[in-house]
Amino acid sequence: MKKKVMISEIAIILIILCFAWGYYYFHSTEKSTKKLNPNPQLYEACDEDSCIYLLGTIHVGDERLDGLTDRIWKAYQDSDAIAFEVDILASQDLADESLAYLPEGDDLSNYLTKEQLEQLEDFLEKRLISMDFIRKFNLPTVSSLLEQFAYHDLGLLSNLGVDYQLLEKCYEDDKEIIELESAEFQLNLLYTFPNEIYIESIEDILNNYEASKKGTELLYNAYIYGNTLVLSELFGSEDTDDEIHKEYNQKMLIDRNIKMAEKAELYLKENRKIMIAVGDAHIIGEKGLIELLGEKGYKISVVK
Repeated sequence: MKKKVMISEIAIILIILCFAWGYYYFHSTEKSTKKLNPNPQLYEACDEDSCIYLLGTIHVGDERLDGLTDRIWKAYQDSDAIAFEVDILASQDLADESLAYLPEGDDLSNYLTKEQLEQLEDFLEKRLISMDFIRKFNLPTVSSLLEQFAYHDLGLLSNLGVDYQLLEKCYEDDKEIIELESAEFQLNLLYTFPNEIYIESIEDILNNYEASKKGTELLYNAYIYGNTLVLSELFGSEDTDDEIHKEYNQKMLIDRNIKMAEKAELYLKENRKIMIAVGDAHIIGEKGLIELLGEKGYKISVVK
């Protein structure tokens, strides 16, 4: 299962939870990137009477996504409301920082091997971060934190993510914001999985950081230039007999996609003009909204 490719709202919320310095560290390094012509795919799902927009988002960006595209802004103007996974701007004020930490008296040495701890300390020291600072964080937080370094090293900033820019515009225009999920639901979901999921993720990043970074870069470039063939391959799932990873894929993607599709159908039946802007894996990935709504007989088309 290719769970590594998901750049999720959950990861963003975890970073909000645990880093007063995070905004500075992960947003302050600006890298000059040539302004090309981004083309993230935008879709419509229609019945006989109404249509909704389906926009796959990515939760980080660089200068190429700054300002988004004319097609996205036209769809935004045409929509009465924008439906996100969660309102991450509101979550900054509501987040409970304690959720990022292990229980009092506990620390990472009870979960990671001596070798893993040494690798983690070396990784952090190269980035001028003390191991003492991270020792009290829980495993989901540490795993999410390590993923953020690849975004930072590639010059990808959360304030240039598609969802962030759309949310800022909604606040500016007083446009209705719909939350398809809640920050509480997403955070609680993380704690339904066994520790080995996060230990595996931490170990994989520490042992294969450059490959992980290249994978993130491949995903990002495929997204901004609308390469759905590459994205579909990255978002695809691999056959596995591992019940833990099957459960992870089911809960993190498929179950959530089904609920999002049900809400999309409701908007169509109510003849509401809505743009659904959620992580791209929820749109074009396995059992994504395109597949689920198409199976229900809705006409899916690319917005030109």
